[in-house]
Amino acid sequence: MLSRWRKEFREGNIVADKRKKVIKLPREISENNRIGVLEKENVKLRTENELLKKWQRFLAERKQSDLHS
Repeated sequence: MLSRWRKEFREGNIVADKRKKVIKLPREISENNRIGVLEKENVKLRTENELLKKWQRFLAERKQSDLHS
């Protein structure tokens, strides 16, 4: 079935879905905007990292308490 669909697509009997939105960013972003975006991403990643470390500590403590029970 898949090979038939491919063949029909190549022949033009099936057309690609045009509803998908493609977001294009300008090719040249000012340096200040680029730095701002990177700083926001940095804050987000640091927060995620802190949460993961807290979760890891929680699981380790839970495992220790289960071993002592």
